[in-house]
Amino acid sequence: MKFVGNDESEECMLEIILLESIKEINVIREKYINDLPYSQEFYIEDMVKMSSCYQIYLNNNSLGYFFVNSEKVLVEFYLEKKDMILSQYIFKSLIEKE
Repeated sequence: MKFVGNDESEECMLEIILLESIKEINVIREKYINDLPYSQEFYIEDMVKMSSCYQIYLNNNSLGYFFVNSEKVLVEFYLEKKDMILSQYIFKSLIEKE
């Protein structure tokens, strides 16, 4: 997926990569868990374990990750704080890609 950044001459490449294991995002997911105001519910953790995990890249830089279950329900979504400005674009891209 490509889009044009703030500088119209700058083309950006968004990549969504299916991961084989949640272990591949342990460090970044730990940031998410630690930033939560309350502990994660066991039910959500159970859903995460049964979901597919995807990592989000922009121009080969990791921005975050998300989990989708077998019914295509978004279970968890995380972006680095500095990249939150791109959240609407990323959501739109995910919905269009299905």
